[in-house]
Amino acid sequence: QAPAMEWHEGHTWTLNIQLPIGEVNFKVVMQEPQGSVRWEEGSDRQISIPDTTPVSGAPVGQASVTCNFNDVHNSRVEVRPDRNFMRQQLKAVEGRVMAIQEKKRKLDKKMAALAAGFKVIMVLYKVTICNYAPILQATQQGLA
Repeated sequence: QAPAMEWHEGHTWTLNIQLPIGEVNFKVVMQEPQGSVRWEEGSDRQISIPDTTPVSGAPVGQASVTCNFNDVHNSRVEVRPDRNFMRQQLKAVEGRVMAIQEKKRKLDKKMAALAAGFKVIMVLYKVTICNYAPILQATQQGLA
């Protein structure tokens, strides 16, 4: 007894089942309204379910197989990453982002303190120059 597929608009049929990782061989069998069954002609379909997704490298969580009846050589497999794995990865990234933001806040405070110190040095420099400018001018005039 094979599991039944569900029909949807656009003449698509879906079935949610657990498939093993690796090579999977199968045939599609159609049950006619009167109860008789019709097997696909030709050899078994052969698909490969990878253990990781090609783009993210995450473990496979779901796989969708698309095929047309009696076209046993054209089956398309699309895989999606495991949601729990992706949630864990997202939490880890969020943690790293928060740590970086905290480091940035600390560096911003240090930069503000350094900038304030630099301003104090510049003010002292200007005060010193202003106080000694008349003395320097008189000294230079006396030497000339």
